[in-house]
Amino acid sequence: MKTLFRDQSTLIWLVLALSCTSAMAFAYYMQYVAGLEPCNLCMLQRMSMIATGIFAWLGLFDSLLSQSRWQQWRQITLGVFASIAASSGLVLAARHVWLQHLPAERVPACGPPFDYLVEQFPMVQVVQDIFMGSGDCAKVDWQLFGLSMPEHLLWVFSALVAVSVWQTIRSARRS
Repeated sequence: MKTLFRDQSTLIWLVLALSCTSAMAFAYYMQYVAGLEPCNLCMLQRMSMIATGIFAWLGLFDSLLSQSRWQQWRQITLGVFASIAASSGLVLAARHVWLQHLPAERVPACGPPFDYLVEQFPMVQVVQDIFMGSGDCAKVDWQLFGLSMPEHLLWVFSALVAVSVWQTIRSARRS
């Protein structure tokens, strides 16, 4: 085990990468097996999770395969990008939770599906429209321990932000 995990950095990247992969596997399970259709904000949160996972997997492979003088800078860069991606997911999850807790009379009208928006509008407008949320996003279809999916993601993204920032700081302190 000691040869695989040369340092704690490799283990941290592995935990981040597997966490993101597990979260996405659960999301696809809930969509394709349990039959829950993701709303537009859910789709953006998935993109944030995928981006965080990609940076985590790249960080893991870099820490396993490379021992160059530029590795520290690559690790810092990947940590910053993972932190940004996880932070965007945290903001989206917070917005989603806020929409779910609005009184019924203040919930926005339901908007068009994600696929339609992407086909018909420029990406900047799509992101703006989705971020505003809709009635689809305010609906709670699933709960575990009294928390909706976005509420769980709020915790998950909070942990991903904390760990990726910690990993970035650790990489920057290494000489």
